Amino acid sequence: MKNINLNRNHIRSFVILVSLIVLTYYIFIGIWPFIYNILMSFSESDLSGNWTFIGLDNYKFVLKDPVFLKALFNNFMYLIIMVAIGMVSSLIIAGLISKTSGLAKKIYIALFFAPVITSMVAVSLVWKLLYYPEIGIFAKMIVSVFPVSPPRFLADPSTALLSIIIMDVWK
Repeated sequence: MKNINLNRNHIRSFVILVSLIVLTYYIFIGIWPFIYNILMSFSESDLSGNWTFIGLDNYKFVLKDPVFLKALFNNFMYLIIMVAIGMVSSLIIAGLISKTSGLAKKIYIALFFAPVITSMVAVSLVWKLLYYPEIGIFAKMIVSVFPVSPPRFLADPSTALLSIIIMDVWK
């Protein structure tokens, strides 16, 4: 019974530690930059880092700028139209597909997933070219700096997994 409590205490300590790490990360990566940008929006600074508090002057300036107002209007219109069209068309297409069966249903599903698959294939082909031993830019950079033969990133078991992870993280 004592081992169970010890394990629960270890688990509790681990959860608290992980929670503190995540909270710290969230504060420094999420909350602090947000607050810092809000503070900066009420000030003016020069390249040397000197700040001068100017209140709402930045907001007054930007709200009088016709280019900003046009860009703001365009963004809201894009958002409203894209969400409306996207939601309505998605619901209509999903309803139509759910009422069909057999080969037609499979064809519809394939047609709607084609853009997703096409972009994945295109990105994969670009990365394959980047990793290509003879003409790939990564291999050319390494060969130009170090006196080695061109690395085979995707063919070598020691680098293949890392190469694929880098590609997947990037996209």
